[in-house]
Amino acid sequence: MVGIWVLVWNIEYHCSHFTPHVHSGSAAGLAHACASGVGVPRWAAWFGELLGLHQSWNLFAPEPNRNDGYFVVASSLRTGGHIDAHTGGELSFDPPAVPSAWYGGSHWLQYYLRVWEEAQKPQGRQCTPIYSSLIQWYCKQRADPGLQHVELVFMYKHTPPPGQNGSFEEVAIWKEDCAFDSI
Repeated sequence: MVGIWVLVWNIEYHCSHFTPHVHSGSAAGLAHACASGVGVPRWAAWFGELLGLHQSWNLFAPEPNRNDGYFVVASSLRTGGHIDAHTGGELSFDPPAVPSAWYGGSHWLQYYLRVWEEAQKPQGRQCTPIYSSLIQWYCKQRADPGLQHVELVFMYKHTPPPGQNGSFEEVAIWKEDCAFDSI
């Protein structure tokens, strides 16, 4: 039963995303299936959502994501020094050795993905409290060294075609002083 659901869902997904590009050849049969209205009935869609069966091929096709990057939480101290507020250590703009470990779990990863999603919007449409709350959270977490100012930076890289090297671009997302009541 599950296998049939996955097969039908994949056909439905393919029909909604790729059918305009199918005209002839081996995919012509799929185009016929799409025209016949093959798909998961609305009343059964909850089943796939519940079990996580609704998958997609967006990671691989029609074109994989070519954007990459990582966050740096640059902070200045009241004493005049600089630290990485995320790690509490020396400030470095180099990529983390293990990027997945930097986030500390899937919930934090989702939060930082949301931050990056907001940062890509036009400035007047950004939900800036998401940045401010994150920076003030860092101010509270690193109250001992005495943070004065925190800057959230995304090191962005567009992945070039094979054989070419890309470089990281520093994208300043938000800068803010630590609120004295948060310390």
